[in-house]
Amino acid sequence: MDPVTIAARSFVDDARRVWRAGRSRVLRAVSSPDERRDIVKALRMMELAPDNRRPFFVYEAPFAEEGAWFDGLRAALLADYATVREGAAEEGVALPEFIPSNEPSLGPSGRAAAAVRRVGALLKGPLEGAVVALVPSHIAAPERWRAAMSGWASAPFPAEVHLALWDPPGGPLATVVPDEAAARFAVDHDAVFEHLKRLNTAVSAGPPAPAPPAMTPAQRAAVEAGIGRKVPSEKAGRRLRQALLEAAQKMGRQDWPAAATHYLTALAVCRDEGLRTEEVMVLVALGGLCAAIGQPERALESYSLAARGATELALWPVVAQAWLGAAGLYLLAGDHRASAGAYEQTAEAARRAENGLVRVEALRLAGEGHTALGDDAAAVRCWSAAVDEGAAAPPAERGASTWRQAATGLLATLERHGLRAQAAHVRGLMAARGEG
Repeated sequence: MDPVTIAARSFVDDARRVWRAGRSRVLRAVSSPDERRDIVKALRMMELAPDNRRPFFVYEAPFAEEGAWFDGLRAALLADYATVREGAAEEGVALPEFIPSNEPSLGPSGRAAAAVRRVGALLKGPLEGAVVALVPSHIAAPERWRAAMSGWASAPFPAEVHLALWDPPGGPLATVVPDEAAARFAVDHDAVFEHLKRLNTAVSAGPPAPAPPAMTPAQRAAVEAGIGRKVPSEKAGRRLRQALLEAAQKMGRQDWPAAATHYLTALAVCRDEGLRTEEVMVLVALGGLCAAIGQPERALESYSLAARGATELALWPVVAQAWLGAAGLYLLAGDHRASAGAYEQTAEAARRAENGLVRVEALRLAGEGHTALGDDAAAVRCWSAAVDEGAAAPPAERGASTWRQAATGLLATLERHGLRAQAAHVRGLMAARGEG
């Protein structure tokens, strides 16, 4: 069994023990942010178990502004319950209709909690109730998340309602939900790497399988034209995967020299095979490693090569990543002119990649660099672009960004220079988006 499946089954077993023992109706579902999606998959695995009689309502919207988030939760509950009701009807089971009531005095959180109780009550007869899992994809304000979930963890939800609240290890809910009511999703990453390496080198113990027919040069050219990059040979692909797996494992163990050796091996494979897309990605990783071990000159060289190569290939997310790494190194060195320029390059690549979050952050940092240099005009230019980007973004994305900090810096600079009309415009934008 692979290590991720082992971790999922362990999490499911712990969750069942908590709920079946009746110690708590509120489960603290613990995982690293990188494994949050695996928590969701494990919850869905629980829902599909033959003995489960509780539909799962999983809400993953990013948590930023509390009122909008709880309003979204209530709307999602209504929509998901309607879907459950339709599915039950197809199986010949009639579930009562959920008729929402307007309770303005309760506020967004209270209305969402009332909807949870109502869903549980409607499902109590034909089934056993409901599981409501709050697993936000991003938490912009951990303290506000803790405060919001403190009320929910102590609320008198009925027996037919089980709650699961996501939290990273040692996260804001560690003091809210007792440790005995926690289920942890923890993958043995060394085991994962070993498993993947075995898969990469595995040879069937049965009779030898016939080799797949080799592509003709024309077929290979057609495939490469279709995907926009060179296709490695089977042997080269295996060597590249092995080198990257070894490098990632050594990085996890902070064995920097060994990691560097494996990244250089991967780089050599890419260059020998003409794998330009893979090469620029390895260069970004190598830049990060050099930065981690205190070799900024080599890191900057790797980032520069990566940015140049990725620009030629129009791989804008990689370009942004490379310039972002370089900008951080310039900033650490106190070179505000170079860092501001690199952050502006990051912002331009993020624009081409259509990544508003990264663009806002890069423009904000570029503006701070220009301010440190005394160039308020350049700072206003960068911050204005960041404000325009964030103002046009959906509320959840804007809340997860540093748009407010950029707007605050812009506002202060405009007021300092007596630009009252422009400052009023920015103040109006902030007020219209709940940031005034």
